[in-house]
Amino acid sequence: MQPGTAVWPFASSSTRFSDPVKAVRGFATTYLGFVDPIVGRFRPGDVRSGEVIVRPTSSGPETTVTVRKLGPDDTWWVLAASAPSLGLESPSALTSITSPVTLSGTSTAFEGTVSVEIREDGTLTPVATDFVTGGANGEMGPFSKAISFSTPTATSGSVILKTFGTENNVLWEATVVRVQFATP
Repeated sequence: MQPGTAVWPFASSSTRFSDPVKAVRGFATTYLGFVDPIVGRFRPGDVRSGEVIVRPTSSGPETTVTVRKLGPDDTWWVLAASAPSLGLESPSALTSITSPVTLSGTSTAFEGTVSVEIREDGTLTPVATDFVTGGANGEMGPFSKAISFSTPTATSGSVILKTFGTENNVLWEATVVRVQFATP
C-alpha cells in the first residue's frame, strides 16, 4: 500500500531509494517528465526529511521537492513539489476530492497557461488533463476552474500543475499536491 502522504515511488513497484537525491531525480524524470534536470543537494529539515531543488536548466526556475524517510525499510519517498509561480491553494494537501474538483490558486506562466493533471497512485496515466489560466509575464494572477476526472481505482493520487518553456516545449517547473479520492 502507498504510504498515505507519499506521491513517489509507487508502492506497487519495487523501486525504492536509499538516497534522497536519487529519489528526487527519479521523481523529476519519471513522474514529472523533466528532461535531464539539474538536481541539487539534499537540504535536511530533520534527520528523516528535507528538500531538494530541481531546475530544467542552470538558470531555470526552481521546483522544490519535499522528501521523507518512510516505511519499514526506511527508504526515501517524495511527498510534494512546489514552484513559486504555481501556487495551488485548493485543494490543499491530503484533501478528499470528487469530480469535478475546483482548482484555485495563483500563477504566472507563458500566456498564462498552466497544464493540469490529476493522477491516481500506481500509474503515470492521468485520470484528467486540462489547464488553468492565471497571470503571465512574471505577474502573478488568480485562477479557478472546475476540472472533471474519470473515476479512479486507487484511493489516493495527486494534482499536478506544470509549465513548459517556450524553447522546445520542455517541462519548466511543477507543483504537486497529494490528494485523497472520496467516494461520490
